Amino acid sequence: MIMTKDTMIWQTLNMVVATIVRNKTLPETKELFEEKCIKDAQGIIAYSADEIREVLNNSDITGFAEVLVEIYS
Repeated sequence: MIMTKDTMIWQTLNMVVATIVRNKTLPETKELFEEKCIKDAQGIIAYSADEIREVLNNSDITGFAEVLVEIYS
């Protein structure tokens, strides 16, 4: 299976959001959340902020976080 750029970004964002949920470090505003997700994702993968923002704003990236919420609730 070949991983596309969008899939790699999506998986990374899923992990970033799951970490935020698990550590209970949700930023106070949508803008701060977006900035944190992009910055954290760029620390893992080498894509531009615009490429990451595109996936962040156009995909459901909460899959891993939803599982964590169920486990730790």
